Amino acid sequence: VSAGLDNRVRFWTPAAVRSFGGHQGAINAVAIAPNQAWVITGSADKTAKMFDINNGNEIRTLAGHTDAILPLNVSRDAGRLVTGPADKTAEVWTRGEGGPRAAGLASIAHTSWRAWGAAS
Repeated sequence: VSAGLDNRVRFWTPAAVRSFGGHQGAINAVAIAPNQAWVITGSADKTAKMFDINNGNEIRTLAGHTDAILPLNVSRDAGRLVTGPADKTAEVWTRGEGGPRAAGLASIAHTSWRAWGAAS
């Protein structure tokens, strides 16, 4: 997987390159879900987007940051995403409607919890 200033994500396989679009700014970070079904990207447009690896369709947009997203990561069970914008905060997104799935993470400074799921 690669991403860059052209606002595109590319998924490389031995047979082809798939290109996904949707961001309005440069893509600064990308991570692959543990099951390799989707990728998550963080952009200068202040959003994170999830894309289906198989067809390139956008699954979801995670919005609400006040600055460009620089690092991001997905948990091993794909139940949590962490995005870190340039404003030095951290957003921990949990799958579904609930709050934090790991209470220990609640002590991280400058963290807010957000839910992502079908309604997000």
